[in-house]
Amino acid sequence: MSLLNKKLNRGEFKKPLEFKEFEIKIYTKKDFNHLMALYERVFPGYMSEKLWNWKNINYPFGNYITIIIKHKKKVIASYSCAPQVFLINEKKYNCIQSMDLMTDKDYRGLGLSTYLGNLTYEYAKLKGKDFVYGFPSNNSKHLIKAKLKWDKVIKSTYFIKELNQKQDSLKEVNNFKIEKVEKVDRRIHELWKSYNKKGIIIIIYFHIQTKTLIISLIFIMGLF
Repeated sequence: MSLLNKKLNRGEFKKPLEFKEFEIKIYTKKDFNHLMALYERVFPGYMSEKLWNWKNINYPFGNYITIIIKHKKKVIASYSCAPQVFLINEKKYNCIQSMDLMTDKDYRGLGLSTYLGNLTYEYAKLKGKDFVYGFPSNNSKHLIKAKLKWDKVIKSTYFIKELNQKQDSLKEVNNFKIEKVEKVDRRIHELWKSYNKKGIIIIIYFHIQTKTLIISLIFIMGLF
């Protein structure tokens, strides 16, 4: 909390006059119910207590960085980023993945997303993070490029498997075969090493519940 307070005392991050009634803070357990209410208003049915606890208690790279804005005890805006570790050209980097940036519909148009985004990145920088990356929707591309100053969109190669597909309905995509795996074995490590030596940035996810492997090469990225 002291790092955030220090940041807020800097001139460029002091609350604008129109934010004077708002409280800006790092998320704590006391904010849980109000934050879940914001999720339900903005992304109905998306967030659950189980998923949130996994992100903030059991996430393998540490707790999410979540900064919220409150007005009269109501959470009106929030930004969550997931800590990650990347291996690029055989060098490790600590970074964050941009996840949920949202503002209550009654408070949009005030610049809360821009302010919250820039503040979160500066706070992450103080915490030793090297860059932010993500997979923004078409609706948020203007915000991250024009307001949050991310680098240009880079062409991404990725594979998607609909989770409600039957296993026997999977097809080859661009001559690549998509198949279900039961565990992360040596093949994944060899893939990581192979692409890393070629200077290509790769991110690999393995979804434990659905046992689905997701591989993506290259992405949008903003350097700190």
